[in-house]
Amino acid sequence: MLDSFARKEAERGNVIIDGHAAPWLLKDLAMLRVAVVASLNTRVKRLAERDGKPFDQVMEETLVREEVERRRYLKWYNIDIRDFTDFDMVVNSERFSPNEIVEIILKALEIICKKNLATSTLNSP
Repeated sequence: MLDSFARKEAERGNVIIDGHAAPWLLKDLAMLRVAVVASLNTRVKRLAERDGKPFDQVMEETLVREEVERRRYLKWYNIDIRDFTDFDMVVNSERFSPNEIVEIILKALEIICKKNLATSTLNSP
């Protein structure tokens, strides 16, 4: 149900869809597929600070959750959510601030739009 809703929204165009499986399930509709990543330690540290939990507890919870998610996506969608090969961009959030990540993505979209415009101009009668 959620997958069909995301697909319908993507077909409308001019939307940003965020979701674990979206980049794979919507790859035929996506203009740009971006993975924002960080190391396990950084992710756990951020979660522990956000949730006010001990680092070790969050590490254990994260390892279990990520393995459950990995198996679920493999089983239901035949997707390895750790494989970013088909993504257009992978951005390391340890190196860039949230605002810088937005700037990077917007620049990539600008480049793609220019290429699409140039291609459509060349192909028009």
